[in-house]
Amino acid sequence: MLNVGDNVQIAGCTTKRRLLETSSGCSSFDTLIGGALVNSSIVLIDEYRTRCYGSYFARSFLAEGLHHGHRCFIADPMENPSDTILKKIPTRSTSSDVAEKMPPATPESETAMKIAWRYGNMQKVSSSIGPSKGNENAYDFSKHVENPNIEVYKEDNFSFNGLYERLCDIVREEEAHTKTTGRGLYL
Repeated sequence: MLNVGDNVQIAGCTTKRRLLETSSGCSSFDTLIGGALVNSSIVLIDEYRTRCYGSYFARSFLAEGLHHGHRCFIADPMENPSDTILKKIPTRSTSSDVAEKMPPATPESETAMKIAWRYGNMQKVSSSIGPSKGNENAYDFSKHVENPNIEVYKEDNFSFNGLYERLCDIVREEEAHTKTTGRGLYL
């Protein structure tokens, strides 16, 4: 938790209620959980066998971190991430990509309701979750990031003790860098 008056200068992170937060890479998910993920939180996604949205969340989160220049780290005891998730990290959509996907505007006379005349003058309501304008973290899953700079924990005998030791080493490296430059990852 941050102290009152602390100023955070990490790209892509904000403070809310004295907690450092970052986007998940999916605006709708961020809205559902209250705005963003707290950096010290653990998110568990439980999905049925027939679903595959967990990998989309993971790829969106990695893409968001890469976009802001964060150091990303992956550990998977079941399969090699270099062969799976690293080849499918989406690129950030540009405003021209979004404009191409939008259907052309139709005249108002064509969009008027014909079935129930009493609803013709009702306000239009958006059923989407999250910000409707300027979706700042939209990703194109059809285009992938080339050679993402992500560290992968690879061990022949995957152990949580080895993973813990590697994460401790990374934190010590970052602490040493922060103490010498006073500015975290950005020089």
